[in-house]
Amino acid sequence: MSEEMLVRHCSPTLAGLKTANLVNCPCTSHEEFAANLAKLNRRLNPRGVNLRLLRWGKESALVYVYRPDKLCVDFDGRVVEYSKNQLGDLELAYAITIHKSMGSEYETVIIPILMAHRILLTKNLIYTAVTRAKKRVILV
Repeated sequence: MSEEMLVRHCSPTLAGLKTANLVNCPCTSHEEFAANLAKLNRRLNPRGVNLRLLRWGKESALVYVYRPDKLCVDFDGRVVEYSKNQLGDLELAYAITIHKSMGSEYETVIIPILMAHRILLTKNLIYTAVTRAKKRVILV
């Protein structure tokens, strides 16, 4: 991975505007590429940027360029930056369809009620959604 390729494809991460980038790099020699990646890591690690080889391809390498000390979260256009110490303030959440949730239970279920899809708002579907919750149901 050349410095030019790193700047061209990862400048938002290098500038601290983005948390990470994935880059597919051409590679003819695995040993040469690994040595170059180690050299770049020695230069960039003190600046808070890490490069990690994720996978070798036939003539390429998939590299993850990231800043491990922070995470940026986009809340509908409002970007909030979390430091490593604040990551405990975040909670992992998933969005799935009611059909895929059948047979499962969750602590909290949030159900969006949208009139744009009112044909789906049947009593049976709402019942299925509500009965997935162990503690809380929130209708939005």
